[in-house]
Amino acid sequence: MDIAQFIILGIFVVLALVYAYYYLNFGRFKKTRISGNELEKLSFKDALVVDVRTKKEYAAGHAKNAVNIPYSAMDSGIRALDPYKDKKIIFYCTLDVMSRKAFNHYKSLGFKNIWVADGFRQYSYDKVTFPIVLMNDFKGRLLENGTEPLNMDEDKEMKTEYNISDRSFIDFMDMNTKYGLFGKDSKEAINLAQNLDKAGYNIFLLIEDFKRENFVKAFDKEDFENLNSSKLEEDFCPD
Repeated sequence: MDIAQFIILGIFVVLALVYAYYYLNFGRFKKTRISGNELEKLSFKDALVVDVRTKKEYAAGHAKNAVNIPYSAMDSGIRALDPYKDKKIIFYCTLDVMSRKAFNHYKSLGFKNIWVADGFRQYSYDKVTFPIVLMNDFKGRLLENGTEPLNMDEDKEMKTEYNISDRSFIDFMDMNTKYGLFGKDSKEAINLAQNLDKAGYNIFLLIEDFKRENFVKAFDKEDFENLNSSKLEEDFCPD
């Protein structure tokens, strides 16, 4: 083999390796891929967006419609997404590594409508830093001292809540209080949470619609015992 043939063979091998790397890491997900631009437009009614990075990375800034379930928690057996098995679920991370692992993990569990979105090194997301949570996390956070639920809608949902459907209560909010915001329209709730967060209030947001039955059964019996269920039932559960 002369030098020219050796060079041509070398180029061919390099191109083959590049193609294989691209296909294994990106190409095979093309049919289940969503751009960051498309992801940011989605409400909870459209899909559940899951940031699988660490809690520290999430707290530093995340997509404005994303909850945080680190891949390490998924890998350890946490089944937080089981109640959403019939919903469209989109994973993202920093650069496809953890999101692809999450995709494969939940695919093996029988989830069908799962997708991967651009990571933080592939798209410049409109970042927020306040926590966005699902019902079980929302319910648990209400046990923390100095925490109050804020209802954006007109209908009273909980025994103990502040209603801000007309926004007048905002003038009386306390900077030392932690507020759990919820409402039927997730996009409107996100916008309000952003404004309150920028104003300096301590906010966490329930991304899904508040439903009484889902709130009541947000934890199983063992979890309820760990989270002082009697206090939850007495102080917050709707009649």
